[in-house]
Amino acid sequence: MNTSKDTNVTPVIDTLSHFFSWVFSPLLTPTYGIIAVFAFTPLRYAQAGSIATVISVIFALTGILPGLTVWLLTKFGDVSDLALTRRSDRLYPYIIITAAMIAAGFYMHVLKSPEWIPLFFWGAAAACVINFIINFKWKISAHGAGIGGLTALFAILTNYALPTIHVWIWLVIAIILCGVLAASRVWLGRHTPMQTIAGTLVGFLCVFFTELF
Repeated sequence: MNTSKDTNVTPVIDTLSHFFSWVFSPLLTPTYGIIAVFAFTPLRYAQAGSIATVISVIFALTGILPGLTVWLLTKFGDVSDLALTRRSDRLYPYIIITAAMIAAGFYMHVLKSPEWIPLFFWGAAAACVINFIINFKWKISAHGAGIGGLTALFAILTNYALPTIHVWIWLVIAIILCGVLAASRVWLGRHTPMQTIAGTLVGFLCVFFTELF
């Protein structure tokens, strides 16, 4: 066994795993989703100012607000770290993120967006509720749920995207990212393979089947 090679490679994999974990945090995937909606559907022809406002509000609701809350919980000692390493750390954040997803869905509904858009956020909220319940006994992957829900959105976008835009390519990329992110979480010791697979399936199925109603 070439230990010098392992020593050289391990820091690189550590860095990449942390990179994918932060870039595809479940607090960011809803924002990526609404950006994709504006990028690939006829909504891209809306006024630039309106698009920027909607993306900013979604980011504030589903990214900044939950992130700030987790930071405050860390400062007050209610959670151990920002990564929510312990299963017990995730209870309050799940409640906050669920509320944020519901609020984001109602925001899009009030804007009279196509109904499948608020359903994306409400499906994500359903995934948060399921993860919250499972989390009492098992540390299911929130990262998996986030990327799984985003992948479901790309599958849905194949029906609503502009004909000139190849959403199928992005769907394939999203599926690959599911595997990369799952491997990253396992490599970092945050989850077992089954916890990442379960989280990804919960996120995908909740968003996908919510869109069917």
